[in-house]
Amino acid sequence: MDYEVIAIAYASIISTMAFGLEIRRWVEEGARLRIDVSLPMKTYNVPGAEGKKYLCVTATNVGKVPTTITGMIVCDFANCYKKALRHPREGGSILNPALPGQPFVLPKLLKPGELWQGFAILDEKLESWVAKETVYAGVFASHSKKMIIERAQLGQSSNHN
Repeated sequence: MDYEVIAIAYASIISTMAFGLEIRRWVEEGARLRIDVSLPMKTYNVPGAEGKKYLCVTATNVGKVPTTITGMIVCDFANCYKKALRHPREGGSILNPALPGQPFVLPKLLKPGELWQGFAILDEKLESWVAKETVYAGVFASHSKKMIIERAQLGQSSNHN
């Protein structure tokens, strides 16, 4: 057996593994948001919000650098193909995702390990999307050009990267 071929194969395997570790390190060093969508949420002891149901988006920075939350959105996707392309059938921006009487919350600098919560009143339109299981909610952030969304399911909370 030729020892040169074994040495070349060994070196190529090691260099490929090192390259993969560098890619992983590069991805993990940036800002990363974990989105959790909960509904229906009810508030207690919040004047002006009593008796209403809300969709709640929680964004947690699980990355290693800060990012800024610049907007909150809700979307209705016709199918998973449209969702993958990020082409909602209908959607909207929540301009002030704070509970009544609370201060304006956007933009919000999110340091590593910090979380942010935004709220949207569950009106008839959102409830119809929830019933069809086509509602997604999430945020726009300064570290990404794409919306960071997660599916909202009635009576459950999601928790994904």
